[in-house]
Amino acid sequence: MSWSNISSAGSIYGSGDLEIPKYMFDRIYEYLGSGFKKKNEGAHGSGRGTGFAISLSGKYSLSSYCPFGRQCVDQSLQIKQGCERRAKKITNQKEKCKLMFKNNKLKWNGLKIRLSQKDDIEASLARAGITVKGSSISSSSSNTSSNNNKTTRGKVTSIDTTSDEDIVSKIKKLNELYKSNVITKEEFKKAKSKLLN
Repeated sequence: MSWSNISSAGSIYGSGDLEIPKYMFDRIYEYLGSGFKKKNEGAHGSGRGTGFAISLSGKYSLSSYCPFGRQCVDQSLQIKQGCERRAKKITNQKEKCKLMFKNNKLKWNGLKIRLSQKDDIEASLARAGITVKGSSISSSSSNTSSNNNKTTRGKVTSIDTTSDEDIVSKIKKLNELYKSNVITKEEFKKAKSKLLN
């Protein structure tokens, strides 16, 4: 008889590409700002975020907070299961949820990116394979380079161009991504030349 100690922790965190609506991005933004004490904001203003789970459809989420001055235990599994219960209660169908954040670390597709409201959250999400509907930043889990058939995850792959003002603002956005090490210099140059041509 052989015993196997298989941990299910790997299945708690999300993987794969995910598209989320704007309201979900707003919830993520609020969650990342939860460490600031604001008396009039209830639970959101009374402690730091300890976990944020999201449904694989990107429509439902659940987050937890640790009140100021308290020591809190890890509730990752409970947050994930609570998200699944909430989604089922609303849709009357079973829907899987995965943990997206543990504390202020984005943990999707194996990444561990520490974030706050001061960071470019949308670019970091894109790097992890998570896009916001209507955003100009796209991610692709199977963007194949013609010279070496290498698969890249969370890179800027397309930017729509409509006017000169849009082009300028998108180049500025690309520059921010480059300066924050989300994209490489080569990716910046390639995307910039694509915009200008």
